[in-house]
Amino acid sequence: ETLSSATDECYRHSSISERAIRSFRNLDETKFAVLTNNSFESTLLTIGVGNDVYAEKSFREAQPNTKFFAADPISQINKKLYSNLGQFFAVAVGNETKKSSASVLKNGYYRSESILHLDFYVLIKYLMKVDRIDHLWLDGEGAEYGMFPMFSRNGMFEIEKIVICQVNMEVHNPDEHQKQQFRDFMNMLINEKRYIL
Repeated sequence: ETLSSATDECYRHSSISERAIRSFRNLDETKFAVLTNNSFESTLLTIGVGNDVYAEKSFREAQPNTKFFAADPISQINKKLYSNLGQFFAVAVGNETKKSSASVLKNGYYRSESILHLDFYVLIKYLMKVDRIDHLWLDGEGAEYGMFPMFSRNGMFEIEKIVICQVNMEVHNPDEHQKQQFRDFMNMLINEKRYIL
């Protein structure tokens, strides 16, 4: 499979005339996106809202024909913030469904807490009920490392026929093992030639 065939589904929904990368600023970071063709409905999934939806609101202004979804285990503030944008799921997302430790934002500080993580596939297929995510904004507070294999050839996204068009991923505080996981992930993406980095 070539890069062009792997991205055909995404390009059908992209605007041919407007390929410029746009930036969308949050309180502490910037998300980037190539906007999709407004004649198609696009999908944006935020994993890890973090009490901040400024970027999503700006994105909605630029790309009004978008369905918004978000997942974050801390629902008190995040659900209220996201309810005007789209559907909110009060769960952490990971590579499998299990109860495990996660870094969560409470009262302005991140702390480790044992919480339920929902398998990424279950979220997409059974809660969101979609097979294409145009914009994935992934801030999993460490859970991203377990999700790396999902992006590979013969990974979960390919096996389950889930198309991920664009990804903004924040990678958190790696130890030596996680640094190697990240290097392996980047090498895999480059070698498989399925994504533009």
